[in-house]
Amino acid sequence: EECEIACDRLSIMVAGRMMCLGTLQQLKDKYRRGHRIESSLGQADDEKRRVFTHAVTEQFPGIRLASVNEGVFTFHLAERVPWSVFFRKVLQLEEDFELSNAIVGDYTLEQIFTSFANAAHHPDRRAQADPSLVTTTTIATDAGGDKPITKK
Repeated sequence: EECEIACDRLSIMVAGRMMCLGTLQQLKDKYRRGHRIESSLGQADDEKRRVFTHAVTEQFPGIRLASVNEGVFTFHLAERVPWSVFFRKVLQLEEDFELSNAIVGDYTLEQIFTSFANAAHHPDRRAQADPSLVTTTTIATDAGGDKPITKK
């Protein structure tokens, strides 16, 4: 929220390298793709978790299980699906698995930052990261040295 209020341009750096630069809206448009689902099965055994994960991947081809933390499953779907279809499928999963809660939404600016940070701190996961989140932007200045030029 602070970035949205105080900044008109943002840069994300990872390990001393500038990964992207742009206005808040440009970064959101470029890196906030698809949908996310966070859901909790409550007290579930390994078999129920496996069946649930399989059901989610059947409902949403191309979805990726991003994390499981204290029984909360976070899935990322890179492609955009109409909200009506997305909600209908999530409601069906809620009914089928008696989910204690399900949260759906777009990627937030905080999640964009976190995705870059996770890719930097977990080299073994870089290959699994959303390819759009590891795009390098090269920055140079014009002849006067005061106007940045962005190359992608």
